[in-house]
Order: sequence, then structure tokens, then C-alpha cells
Amino acid sequence: MDKYSLGPAAVLAYLTPKMRLGVFPQHWWSVAGNDDRTDVSMTNIQYFAFWAPNPLTAIGAMPNIVINWKADEKLTLPLGIGINRTFFLGKLPVRAGVEYHYNVIHPDDSTHSKWNLRVFFIPVIPAPWGDLAKLLKGEGG
Repeated sequence: MDKYSLGPAAVLAYLTPKMRLGVFPQHWWSVAGNDDRTDVSMTNIQYFAFWAPNPLTAIGAMPNIVINWKADEKLTLPLGIGINRTFFLGKLPVRAGVEYHYNVIHPDDSTHSKWNLRVFFIPVIPAPWGDLAKLLKGEGG
């Protein structure tokens, strides 16, 4: 058994047809686990900023700021850019894209990189209960 952690998370977003801006902060503290392992106190802040020149394409990025409160060099601060596109495989919508993130600030140890390349392929599966907005308004599903 390693370490088990719990903590709060939130999301704040501003969404328009052309812009998607937001932040998803999370924090974890150790609550149980192996006493030989270092306690956890870590903040992860995923921010996202995208511009959509059309409904199927978005340019921007969603890197993760990491603050390890138990480390000497606590902060990893990335900046990024990328592009993604939504298309259909048969009737299934799929979002695929690539992003490059450069860590402007990062720990100097060998376990952290100065940059990363994120490639993703995300099938968009409809909710099995129907339109969630209608369900929450009491209009059925």
C-alpha cells in the first residue's frame, strides 16, 4: 500500500462559441497509507484557453501547473500551444489534437522535464441518460 490522498477540487469556466477559458484547481493531502512513503501535499491547477475559429477546430492549450509543497523546488509552471479538431468516425464524434508545453519554471531534478508533447484522441460518447440539462430541469431524459 502506498499513500492515499483526498482534497478539494473546483472548476471555473467562461465558454462562448469562439472562446473557452477556465481553471480546474485541485489539492491533495495524505490521509492514509505507508508511513515509509513521503506525505503528500500537492496542488494541481489545470488551466485552459482555447480560441475556436470554427465549431470543429480549437487553438490553445490546457497545461497543468503543479505545486509540490513537500519539495524544495515546489513549482512547475508550463505554457503551451496546440490545436485540436472534432470529426466523426461513422456516427461517433471524436476530438483529436496535439499540444506542446514548455515548463518556464521547473524543478532541476532529473524526474521533471523542461517540455512535453501531449497527443490525444477522445471519443465523445453521449450520456446514457439523455440530455442532462433537460433532466436537471425536470423535463425527462
